[in-house]
Amino acid sequence: MKLLNYKYNFYHDRIGPLGILTNTIKLFFLMAIGKRYVKREFFGYKFILDLKTHGLSKFVYIYKIREILDTDIILKEVKGNMNILDAGANIGYYALLESSCLDHNGKVYAFEPDVRNFEVLEKNVKTNKLLSRIKLYNYAVGNENAIGKFYLYKESNINSFVKNEKKKDIEEKFVKMKIIKLDNFEHINKVDFIRMDIEGYECFLIDGAMEFLKRKNNIKLLIEVHPDVYNDGDLNFCRRLEVLMTLGFKVKYMISAAVPRPREIINKGYQPIKTARELKWERGLYENIKMEDLIEFLKNEKKIVRTIFLEKSDDNLESIKMFDLKKQYLEIKEEVDEAIKKTLENANFILGNQVEQFENNFAKYCNAKHCIGVSSGADAIYLSLKALDIGVGDEVITTANSFIGTILPISKLGAKPVFVDCNEFDFNIDVSQIESAITDKTKAIIPVHLYGSPADMDTIIEIAKKHNLFVIEDACQAHGAEYKNIKVGGIGSTGCFSFYPTKNLGGYGDGGAIITNDDKLAHKLKILRNCGQKEKYNSILKGDNCRLDEIQAAVLNVKLKYLDKWNNQRIENANLYQKLLADSKDIKIPFKNNFSKHVYHLFVIKSEKRNQIMEKLKMNGIDSLVHYPIPLHLQEAYQDLGYKKGDFRVTEKCSETVLSLPIFPELEKEKIECIVKIIKSVK
Repeated sequence: MKLLNYKYNFYHDRIGPLGILTNTIKLFFLMAIGKRYVKREFFGYKFILDLKTHGLSKFVYIYKIREILDTDIILKEVKGNMNILDAGANIGYYALLESSCLDHNGKVYAFEPDVRNFEVLEKNVKTNKLLSRIKLYNYAVGNENAIGKFYLYKESNINSFVKNEKKKDIEEKFVKMKIIKLDNFEHINKVDFIRMDIEGYECFLIDGAMEFLKRKNNIKLLIEVHPDVYNDGDLNFCRRLEVLMTLGFKVKYMISAAVPRPREIINKGYQPIKTARELKWERGLYENIKMEDLIEFLKNEKKIVRTIFLEKSDDNLESIKMFDLKKQYLEIKEEVDEAIKKTLENANFILGNQVEQFENNFAKYCNAKHCIGVSSGADAIYLSLKALDIGVGDEVITTANSFIGTILPISKLGAKPVFVDCNEFDFNIDVSQIESAITDKTKAIIPVHLYGSPADMDTIIEIAKKHNLFVIEDACQAHGAEYKNIKVGGIGSTGCFSFYPTKNLGGYGDGGAIITNDDKLAHKLKILRNCGQKEKYNSILKGDNCRLDEIQAAVLNVKLKYLDKWNNQRIENANLYQKLLADSKDIKIPFKNNFSKHVYHLFVIKSEKRNQIMEKLKMNGIDSLVHYPIPLHLQEAYQDLGYKKGDFRVTEKCSETVLSLPIFPELEKEKIECIVKIIKSVK
């Protein structure tokens, strides 16, 4: 009922010019006879107005109403059990209005720095018996940068930001405000809505509440704008808006100043959803303004913006995942669903037609003679080592900069991994260090085509031939990558692939494959992967159960057709990252060899500010990962090898500085631009 009364007052009881003149005469008469307090009623609440003060009390008495469009926003957006923080509550008009929209669980935390206003505010809250719902605080709201800069005029209840006044003048004219930082406010984590009408120091309020605004996912800000100081030094409000934009805030409403349809706003394609005359101005209410347009409007010399309403919600936060497997599935859903359905209908689940078909398809794709489908990338390495008779007492050289799946198979066979540092350019094995690691026990080299970038295979093959060593390519991150126009995996004795779901070619579970051009080796691998069986129930070798699943093969048969397309999309995304990050002094972007095709399973940057960047991305709902935070030689499981910190300087530095950014094929260019903008904002 209170709201109905309120709306009636606003929309059907306009007092007009004669009413304004009458109220003005009455006001002067009351002041002349020494009357200080008068009462008015709004939306069912009694208001005490202090005629001795300047500003709001006289305004309300004369015109009977406050800003119509601001009030509209509050009526639409404040509801239920919200907790409201009202910064610049004055005599309580908005605090009481906000309270009228809440149920018994909602609270209003009203801040008013001026003692004179605060007294009237307290009277109004008490008169309406709302002390249990409206909590009062005699403070300004800001941060440490505001201390000593905000003052109240002694002669009125108007506050001011003091910049160039001399100390003597300040002492004569002003009273210093008490200031509280919102991040330190005891109830800040309960707040759902902040209204700011604080005469130009909104910048400091936002700074003082920044940690809260970062972590709070559902929060609304109603800000009465004072644009004359918003592009000036500390009071650069537009810069704060840019930060809020990176946190997920969007502009839900904007109220124009002075005129309802400023040309600068209309030319951007916006039209007001409502207009209202407030005093001598007619203002327009706009919705869904782009943040960049709002910033442009605020910078306009004509001061065309009056009020803005920002909202950050779970719906606004367009989180960016490291991998978005659902998007890819939806792109090929019909084909995948049909392939799985046929496999289920055929009911041949172990080494059936789908596995055979995939082995033929993938061998052809890699330009290899043979493909053997296995249960994972690690098992592909394990079976390759086993088929080459590598075991107890043997040594296998590999890089210290890789996933542990590269070396677990070595240990599983009783052999010893021997590490070599990575190089500083593409993070792959430093081929200049391989020969110094070779002993009479060395049997093989496992180069890792890390992140989708081929290792220097010519040098590795040359060293292997010289020392009579096998080369097992770990191509688990490099499906479709090329070294001098040759697909990786087909250069060494075997090539090992993983079909883990997030790989460039990933299944919907674990899976892997080995490719080789050696007929005898391929035959042996097929026996080893299937319990050592030459035929059913006839095991001629001590093999393992490492078969590729039939359903995974069905999925991979569909996805293989799209691999080149997806790799090209990854390359396009990488090129955009490199272009946008090229001028960043703090970021080292991935190195590209002219003779290789990098397929960007991961896009990995290096920065001394890695942790700050990662945290900033996380605050904005953007995933990033470290590949890898603990080098292999420092893993607790491999302490027995005797390596220590400092043994592989480049690898250890990578673990401290590398960061993988989202680069999946379906990632939109706008999101890459957003990611880069956030990265560059880290100072």
